[in-house]
Amino acid sequence: MFELSINLAAVLVAAAAATVFSAAWYSQRLLGVAWLKEVGKSSAEIKKKMHTKLAAAFATVLITSGVLDVFIRSVGANTIAQGMLVGLVAWFGFRLSRHWIATVFGTSSAKHFLLNSFHDLIQFLILGAVLGFMG
Repeated sequence: MFELSINLAAVLVAAAAATVFSAAWYSQRLLGVAWLKEVGKSSAEIKKKMHTKLAAAFATVLITSGVLDVFIRSVGANTIAQGMLVGLVAWFGFRLSRHWIATVFGTSSAKHFLLNSFHDLIQFLILGAVLGFMG
């Protein structure tokens, strides 16, 4: 019998780890300034209603973590490396392709494509590692 289940603790830990990574990636010290330039926003614009934006971002990562956990459990991945491999495949099929088509149709620059795509790659690898380890 087919059964969908998730490891809630693993999903929460993975989402928290991915969120910490994202905060660092898009910080002013790392790539935040370049990202702001690519999206045509100022730091002040982004900071408006930041608590709402951060809650939405965490909710999105939580959903992604839960879905990735379903994928990881479905294929029987139960190590860090196996979890990261599932994360890599999911990133390639679902995130990289979406970023690429936005670039092809001109709604995203090549630099924006690289900033977001590599962010998502690392985020999916973190999620996969944690979920594989805790699975």
